[in-house]
Amino acid sequence: YQRGVHGAFCRALTSQHIGNMLVSLETTGDCEEARGVLAALAPKLVDFVGELTTQGMSMAFVGLRKFGDSTECRAMLAALAPLVAATSQSMDAQTVEQALKLLARLGGGSEVAAMLDALKRLAAAVPGLESETVQVALSGFPELGADTALPAGWTRHQ
Repeated sequence: YQRGVHGAFCRALTSQHIGNMLVSLETTGDCEEARGVLAALAPKLVDFVGELTTQGMSMAFVGLRKFGDSTECRAMLAALAPLVAATSQSMDAQTVEQALKLLARLGGGSEVAAMLDALKRLAAAVPGLESETVQVALSGFPELGADTALPAGWTRHQ
């Protein structure tokens, strides 16, 4: 427990809390109120001391998929990237695909690049992840030139 804003004790943020909060935003879509939730939650993730689980990651990516390119969505992506990079959890093919589709829709930027770097290590170890699916998602990144390293076993198609 930790002391909250008004002095009351609050439970520490968990991976499940993060996932639940973000997945619930899928039903609202991209609106001012939902962006406000993203804006309020993103800074809290900087202080998150736990490990983001596979379920938490999946729920986060599902929740963000209805958002367009916005400052709030990018701030959330920037806050999630170090948590994804630091996880020791394995990732399933569906979660990787959800993440790549989200990133492709947002296009370039430092937040997208940071998340893509975080995902490369995890995605390389995912059984059943179709290289073609990854290539379709990566085609949304025109700034990724032919010299950009792909995880072992992945190939670039033109």
